[in-house]
Amino acid sequence: MATLEIRYRYVIAAFSRYFNAAWAQNGFRAKTSIKDKPKDFSLSHEQQMIYHYGDNLLKEFGRDYWLDCAEHRTFPTAMYKRVAEDGFVGIMVPESDGGAGLGMLEMVLL
Repeated sequence: MATLEIRYRYVIAAFSRYFNAAWAQNGFRAKTSIKDKPKDFSLSHEQQMIYHYGDNLLKEFGRDYWLDCAEHRTFPTAMYKRVAEDGFVGIMVPESDGGAGLGMLEMVLL
């Protein structure tokens, strides 16, 4: 395990040196350091609601449903209709085009 961790650190350090040199050569400079301001990766309330919706959807359309669809080689119409009724089909479509205007993270959470 220690050997893998050492290799991982070596690879990260090598990439870091390479990209920092390349950026400096092209005139790019990082404005802030990671140490200056830590990123907040917590989910917003809306994202948590989308995640819980997907969890409830999975409970409703569980493994047996998906096995039945796979066995009969059918599209999961009932699940798709449910998602469409709840307004999640156009989750990544811009609002100007009638969608929700959300991003890839929300799509993954669903």
